[in-house]
Amino acid sequence: MKDCVAKLILGLLLLSPLACGSPESHDTAADSGREAETVADAGVGDVEEPLPEPTYWSAESTVVVHDLNFVVVDGEPFFAIGFDTSSFDMWDGETGGGDIWAEGTEGGECDPATGHGYVNYQVEKNQAAASAGANFAYVWSYGKHIDELVNVAPPLKGLWHRNYGTSPAPENDVIPIIYNAYGEEDMASPTPSNAARMRDEFEQFRDREGRFSPEAMPHLPPFDDLPWYSWHPTHRMIACGSQQRLSPDLATQFAQSTNMMIGDWYTYIENRFDRSTAAGAALALFHNQHGDVGEGYDDWLEMDSPHHQELFSAAWLLGRSLVERRNPDAVVWLWLQGYAFAEDINRKSCEGNISDSYTTGPFPSDRYLRKEITSTIAAGGTGIIFFGWFFNRWPEAEKLMTFFRALSHEEVYRPVLTSPRLDIGVDTTYLGEEGHLGQGRIHAMLKWHEETRTAYAVIANPGAHETTLELDFPWTIAEVELLDWYEPGFVARPEEIVIRDRRVTYPVPKDEGSILRITPLMPPSVD
Repeated sequence: MKDCVAKLILGLLLLSPLACGSPESHDTAADSGREAETVADAGVGDVEEPLPEPTYWSAESTVVVHDLNFVVVDGEPFFAIGFDTSSFDMWDGETGGGDIWAEGTEGGECDPATGHGYVNYQVEKNQAAASAGANFAYVWSYGKHIDELVNVAPPLKGLWHRNYGTSPAPENDVIPIIYNAYGEEDMASPTPSNAARMRDEFEQFRDREGRFSPEAMPHLPPFDDLPWYSWHPTHRMIACGSQQRLSPDLATQFAQSTNMMIGDWYTYIENRFDRSTAAGAALALFHNQHGDVGEGYDDWLEMDSPHHQELFSAAWLLGRSLVERRNPDAVVWLWLQGYAFAEDINRKSCEGNISDSYTTGPFPSDRYLRKEITSTIAAGGTGIIFFGWFFNRWPEAEKLMTFFRALSHEEVYRPVLTSPRLDIGVDTTYLGEEGHLGQGRIHAMLKWHEETRTAYAVIANPGAHETTLELDFPWTIAEVELLDWYEPGFVARPEEIVIRDRRVTYPVPKDEGSILRITPLMPPSVD
């Protein structure tokens, strides 16, 4: 199923032209005591201009914008930290394999009935994911063992499905919070009539008429209880009007057909075909492969490859396009790549079959995942689902659980993920030196957490260049801290992050994602 998706999405990608700390640190005593320290540190090495008198924080100078759209659960904004799951076993990484393009070569002996060639700890893996902070499970179909896969503590949120209320029993099921109506195949015929059909069916869902009526779906909750009707757009929705992209107008029609979209695109890949052989050269030419076999994302990043630059900005480009084109009340989530393309290929090889995916590749690097996560948030996305969880064996799953822990941490989930935007009078969507998109390389979103009176900067710098970020806030900055993704929480800023009164300067590493916590200088009288 997903091989075809990978072939469509990633094949079209390369065929397309380039696109047009702790809570107590916030108390008054600590804040007022930082004034002299902040001013002194900021002035080190800079004798050209004395620092101005500090500007204390005030409510009037702090402009908060409530324009982010969230799925709402029990009256609270919900940011999905999700994964997809399935009951099939994982390829064990040891049996099977071989050169499936060599004549007469067969894969290893695989027998799902006996478990030869497979490992099976999907249930334990899902339980560990929930314990690590995952809160959403996308289940492709409900059948054998699904009740075991999703019966975890705390309960996972998920999709409403036609079996809901019957099998599995609701107490062993996900808690349905969205309804997914369409997938990638709906982009196979991207026409105005198809967009209109999707919009008409969403209206039936909203009114609970036709196939969504109580008679047709007796266990479907009322619209007020389950209002989110989603579909999965692909990279076509970036909409620069090229041969493989929709026109801006048509992309907008599709984006406005429902009230939720989950963008779908994965780019941590490597070339599959060996051009030194006749068969490999023909396949490489057919798929417009740039470079030779084994060359991949990290190589293209190192060489700043003009043929592959869109791969670095994938989450940003798709997420931003969906956010800008959606209905005003529509929610945008993104799928992120959380598996190795090689896993699916090797599974099929193990079974003696040929995968139709034209690309292979290892499990994504941590840096790539940090950049994709922060790109999604900076674009205005309010949910992330890591695709390929059910392919992963335990070592790869543990890498993703690092990010489940970081995103669900008490200093991150509410303060960063579900807080409203902070407006400092500057468009932060493109900052820093100009990149291949013709605008600033850095994409950022600022957040404001009123309870602790702290700001957050979610920063993504896709691509092959370190890029300096400068942000000017409306008040003097007492401290900046950096999120530690591995021991979740905010730690003292590294020396390369410089504070000068109201300005933060940060040379963001290439293809990296960071989250900063910015503490304003509070007036001594503030309780």
